[in-house]
Formats: sequence, C-alpha cells, structure tokens
Amino acid sequence: MNLHAQINQPQYHFFLGEREHNLIGFYGLEQLSAQEMELIALFVFPTSIGQGYGRHLINPAQRHAVFWGIQSILIQSDPNAEAFYLTVGAYRIGQTESESIPDRFLPLLKLDLLKD
Repeated sequence: MNLHAQINQPQYHFFLGEREHNLIGFYGLEQLSAQEMELIALFVFPTSIGQGYGRHLINPAQRHAVFWGIQSILIQSDPNAEAFYLTVGAYRIGQTESESIPDRFLPLLKLDLLKD
C-alpha cells in the first residue's frame, strides 16, 4: 500500500516533527491489534541528526499509542538505529529479514508502554 493510501486509512497515524517552523522529520504508526502498534517509520532529516530530535518524535508516538490504549509498539529497526531505540526503553525480541535488501536482517524490538 502506498503512503497516500495509508494516510487515508484509520489504522495509520502520521506525525510531522517541526522545530522553529522547520520540518525535522516524521513518524508513522500502524495499529496491528487493540493492544499493539508498529512504528512503520521514524525519520530524522540528516541535518537534524544528533540534536535530540529522535526523542522529539518518539515521545509523541508513545503518547499517541498510550492515548489509544496500546500496550506496546513493535519496531523493525535499522541496525544503526537500534542503540537509539534501546535508550528510549525498547528491547530486542529477535530479528526480521529486510523486505528491501535480500539477506539483510533487521533488529526486531518492542517498546512496552503500559506498566503495571
């Protein structure tokens, strides 16, 4: 499904991150079930990397999911971004094969949202 079609579907949520009227990146979530969403995209523009904007994007993603009663977010991480997700509380649950690059495996992470 292309991005335009996803934007118009209720199971998807997209957010554009902005700082001082400049676009810094975006995220996308897909609702998989009543308890789980998947982070289908989290992108920070290269000129904004290393300035804390990843947290500026992941925090509202978590708040959005919690608002809808979601218990966890599934993340197929780029290997270079895994450390970032680990610092925000995600943990590795396995790996998954890349859909775009044959024989490349991506870290599969989970971010629990609702603590007991």
